[in-house]
Amino acid sequence: MEMTMKKGGARPLLQCITPDGTCWIFVVLSHDGWTILRNGQHLEMGTSNAASLRAGVDKFLLLTGTDAGARRRRLGQDVAAVPA
Repeated sequence: MEMTMKKGGARPLLQCITPDGTCWIFVVLSHDGWTILRNGQHLEMGTSNAASLRAGVDKFLLLTGTDAGARRRRLGQDVAAVPA
């Protein structure tokens, strides 16, 4: 299932293009959840509660290799990925 970015439908939060050309996007969805897209395809999804969002960002960082220490990241520190 490919996701389309429509006005008000989804908001990209983080984006990373890995050396192999894969485009990764962490998206906050309008229905109070999040998803990780790999080349436009849904890979992971979660809810909007704080623990799920933290886990989703950590998963994004691990999948993209942008932060090898994602598990050590503390709330409030900058995220190593590039904002979308």
